[in-house]
Amino acid sequence: MRSTVEYIGWISELEKSARNRISKDDRPRRKGILQHTWEGIPFLRKNNGEKLQIRRPTKILWRICDGKRNVREISEDLATSIGISDKPGEVESAVIESIRKLNRAGLIEVGKNS
Repeated sequence: MRSTVEYIGWISELEKSARNRISKDDRPRRKGILQHTWEGIPFLRKNNGEKLQIRRPTKILWRICDGKRNVREISEDLATSIGISDKPGEVESAVIESIRKLNRAGLIEVGKNS
């Protein structure tokens, strides 16, 4: 039998895992501010001032997460813009994982109607 503390920890992990699930119909919306160092290196600044250095693909993805398009549409647009529209599944998987990471970092909100 589980102790109360173990049970609460288990429920907490389930809730955390549910929050990190991202579906193709979710509409991610960016949070924070995009800035660049004086050398031109992009980074995202959270509302609390914390900074996260990012690469160009993440910058592009973060910018198009406006809460209007769903993950499927974002993936299709990215696949077309980088010239690999014949591999939508690969792009979609990468987009979902990137959105998940940005969501955990507090730089994207995810929901059906973000």
